[in-house]
Amino acid sequence: MSWLYAWLFWTGVSAGALTWLLIHHLTLGRWGENWRPLAGAAARALPLMAVAMALWCGQTGALFPWDHFPAHRRAFYSPFPVCGRTGFSLLLWTVFAFRLSRPGRRQGAAAAGLLSLLLLGTLLSFDLVMSLDPHFYSSLFGLLVLLGWALSGLAVLVLLSPPDQVRCHDWGGLLLACLMLLTYLDFAQLLILWSGNLPEESAWLQVRVWGAWQPLAAALLVAFAAAPFLLLLAGPLKRRPGFVRGMAAWLLLGCALHTYWLMWPAASTRLVLAPSALGAWLVLGGGWLLNFTFWRRRLGRLRAE
Repeated sequence: MSWLYAWLFWTGVSAGALTWLLIHHLTLGRWGENWRPLAGAAARALPLMAVAMALWCGQTGALFPWDHFPAHRRAFYSPFPVCGRTGFSLLLWTVFAFRLSRPGRRQGAAAAGLLSLLLLGTLLSFDLVMSLDPHFYSSLFGLLVLLGWALSGLAVLVLLSPPDQVRCHDWGGLLLACLMLLTYLDFAQLLILWSGNLPEESAWLQVRVWGAWQPLAAALLVAFAAAPFLLLLAGPLKRRPGFVRGMAAWLLLGCALHTYWLMWPAASTRLVLAPSALGAWLVLGGGWLLNFTFWRRRLGRLRAE
């Protein structure tokens, strides 16, 4: 479970960076003028994620309760189809990452890439996160995971960009917009599950909002949603590169905890942030950073030519 958690987070960072690369191909906004080599290098970590997925693909029987699903769902949720869909998604996104990180504007390919991220990313979130609970279902879950990817990818791009006093206000505005959308979807899911009051769905919510998991839920709401929202509203603060980069680092940590909150089994009566999850997160994050550094240099030389 620890490796799956780390894999989901760092794959989300690469997919989120690819999202912003594709958006910039469509809009050519000034906020992303220097991001193409950074976003391209981050997105080109997807082949590494395809290799890393082998470590959890061989353990699907122990990770996922698919045997408890109804018969009509077991054919859809079994190791070969799920790993096949995941591998195909990573392969397709890798093609877009390598093609669109090169010089030149490709609006048609960018539009197709965004559509594939929306459709396949939603399917991947159902396969690898929502199916961890055999009784839970939410139509908002795909967008919730995708917005978390977009926010984590944006936070990494802001952190890895050189300080820029001209564009940091735009970066702060983008962080605020992603944070608002993610918080709104979290609240909408909570409201729908609470008002529906279905035992199989409300049970998923209860163990993650009350009891042992209440401190984590409260921290996500107060420290990683309400406080950054209020701080990012202040225009003068968003003109300070150090502040915007600090907020990006804080929100990246929030995204890591939010992913943990969404997918980690919550049946325990005592919340424990698993050391194995932190270890897997650091190991895979180190590999991701090395891969990013390699491709950043390659793309930098290509851009200079």
